[in-house]
Amino acid sequence: MSGPLHIVYEGAEGRILVTDSCTYCDERVKTTDVIIAGSFAGEIAAVMALRRGARAFLGNAAGVGLDGAGVSGLTLGQRLGAPAAALSEQSARLGDGPDGYAHGVITRVNELARGLGVREEMSCAEAATLLLKAPLGVIGRGDAYFDNHHEIVYDGPEGQVATMLSVSFATAANAGQVICAGSHTAAVTGHYVTAYGFPVAGIICNDAGVGKDHSGIAGLALLNQAAIPAASVAAMSARIGSGNSTYEHGIISHCNAVAQARGVRRGQPAKEACLALLRAYQGGR
Repeated sequence: MSGPLHIVYEGAEGRILVTDSCTYCDERVKTTDVIIAGSFAGEIAAVMALRRGARAFLGNAAGVGLDGAGVSGLTLGQRLGAPAAALSEQSARLGDGPDGYAHGVITRVNELARGLGVREEMSCAEAATLLLKAPLGVIGRGDAYFDNHHEIVYDGPEGQVATMLSVSFATAANAGQVICAGSHTAAVTGHYVTAYGFPVAGIICNDAGVGKDHSGIAGLALLNQAAIPAASVAAMSARIGSGNSTYEHGIISHCNAVAQARGVRRGQPAKEACLALLRAYQGGR
């Protein structure tokens, strides 16, 4: 699913692009571009921007979370030679790139970005301007870290559970399954899932620290309106960006009314929530 990339600055130094999700980064991205995304600043999000040629990347810290997964893209960016920084989830809404550009405040910085003058507590707009001094990006940079495969982690009489890094990677092969993804549960996730065109038994993602205006779980309400059961696991219980961690270690922190009606509860291990969703899905067929 393609989404908007807004040009908020264009000059001799390059462009600053703003988008709600790094999944929208495609051939429109140039090697002169700095990307500001509403995505969490984890590895998969950084790779989605950098492999398209972005010279630098800013994402959302998403509560930082278990093992620092919410900002792991900064470390990867450093390894790949790309400056990167993260915005506080209390300053910028998850899944809302324009809000990040207008109101975001830097909370984490890698050393390459620091070398260009980016600092904690700096505004996103000021940081992005400094990042225009970064070396040009390289198309294909980080391709080795791009992983869009699905894994069936449960296959039993109740049905199947599939894991993946992002809900954007689901295909019709996942029809009828519970999908545990590494995605946040912001509005972008809701838009992706409602556009699938095939039914699923449920969706479980990460609450991304919930964040400003509860944006990290805004997708739950959208999915509820579409009668799709959905839940989030706490950012400190599972590594954001890892569907396997969502399934293996996640603890439910929020769920929509459809999921609740099917037996999902706060404080429940994600594995138990998956079984509840599968049983309810079978029973409703």
